[in-house]
Amino acid sequence: MSLDRIGFALRTTTPAVLPVNALVPVVVALGVLRIPGVDWLYAALGLVLIARAGRFPRAGRRLVAVYTVCIGSALVATWADSSAQAFTTSYLWPVVAQALFAFGVLAGCDPARQVRRLVGGLLGGFVALWVIGVAEIATGFKLIRVLSPESSMAEMAAASRWVTMAVFTNYNDYCLALAMLAVLLFAHLLFVPKVHPFVALARWIVLGTSAALVTIMGSRGALLAGLLGAVIVAVIAMRAVRPRLVTPGRIGKAVLIVFPLALWLWTSPYVQDHSTATREAILNNSLALWAADPWTALVGYGSAANYALVTETAFPGLLMDPHNLLLEVALNFGVAALAIAMWWWIDVLRNTITGRAQARSWADAGTLAIVIALPVMGVVSSRLLPYIYVTVLVTAASLLHPDFSQNPGLARVSRLPNH
Repeated sequence: MSLDRIGFALRTTTPAVLPVNALVPVVVALGVLRIPGVDWLYAALGLVLIARAGRFPRAGRRLVAVYTVCIGSALVATWADSSAQAFTTSYLWPVVAQALFAFGVLAGCDPARQVRRLVGGLLGGFVALWVIGVAEIATGFKLIRVLSPESSMAEMAAASRWVTMAVFTNYNDYCLALAMLAVLLFAHLLFVPKVHPFVALARWIVLGTSAALVTIMGSRGALLAGLLGAVIVAVIAMRAVRPRLVTPGRIGKAVLIVFPLALWLWTSPYVQDHSTATREAILNNSLALWAADPWTALVGYGSAANYALVTETAFPGLLMDPHNLLLEVALNFGVAALAIAMWWWIDVLRNTITGRAQARSWADAGTLAIVIALPVMGVVSSRLLPYIYVTVLVTAASLLHPDFSQNPGLARVSRLPNH
């Protein structure tokens, strides 16, 4: 080869680019598995992605507004807390780390690929949790007896071979992860019907055992949340194949028809028991605390230690973990943060109902279904925000916003084939 040709090749060769975006699903999966120190990976990867992009799309401004209010509230509340544990137990660092991760993913070049990376990591982490749970049942060895040997949940797991919690300290948290896994697999089943026979068999096994474990362990909230998510996935799939069949008007009529049944179920003994009464008492006690301290109601408690101190003083011996995602947001970051978070969620709901946010893949459908069902799923766990689920899902849902898809330079996706 001549020197001229070598020089031309060197000038025209595209420099190798490190596949930093490929780390997104890895970090998400590690977060799902609750690997210690993963917050630092969120922040580091987010900063690298933001630096590489050199820009931030305007379509992500709604989610930026939500995180900005949460960070501002946490900063103000933590700064006002004079206790020695204010910053060590503050919500500030976790929300900053997750915000940086979300912003970095939003700044990526291809929204469709970023959604697949996020949901792929979420699915991979959930499958790993499923494997751990099945292994616990098969072997009889329960991680909860190592993670929290003195807890009542450890005794519960030791008393029954079928009660498993994987890396969690409460079976409800594990059941919620299984419910989300089932919703994602159901979306994959509807949107990707033709797969290798081995994949099809594995899909049904994981889906069936997940539903069975949730039922056996008796997590009614996780079961209802999973069923709700599956129904939403089915509606989204029908719209993808037959858009004229699923219109906003028909969706509204269906909701009106189902509402009396949902109201009856809510008032039935199946739902109204000691667990429901405890959650209602937590809500009423929280409202009483806000009435006594409007400033804290506005900006939140700032740290877990501050919230524990206040609740133990006001309601000694009573359970005061939120057990409600909406209440958790308000307690952590204030009612202002809850208001802007609801503004974001209503926008996603509206775009999904009207068809402006279109699901072109199983990952899109699973994301929208779980995000819409989040207020219901959020009543299962005692706390949901410490997990990476919410950040991953809201970031993926933001990438599905019409402002992203309307820019042909930002997303190139194919339509769902008519099967």
